[in-house]
Amino acid sequence: QTEVSAIKKFGSAGKKTAVVSTVNGDANVPFYKELGNQGIKAEDIPVMAFSVGEEELAGLDTKPLVGHLAAWNYFESVNTP
Repeated sequence: QTEVSAIKKFGSAGKKTAVVSTVNGDANVPFYKELGNQGIKAEDIPVMAFSVGEEELAGLDTKPLVGHLAAWNYFESVNTP
């Protein structure tokens, strides 16, 4: 909660802001919930996550997360070849 508040404050100061997230595993759940709770949108402060998978994302309301990015070796539920 404190980290997300600091991110929002920095972004609200009119500075171009993005987040490179290395939050790992289940710790992503409260991080992304707090992004949504604080109304942080990808068009304002995009998040690029390097360690979040489908299991963590499955339990979240994804509407507030639209536009944020995740790099993972394979997302099984994405219907692409």
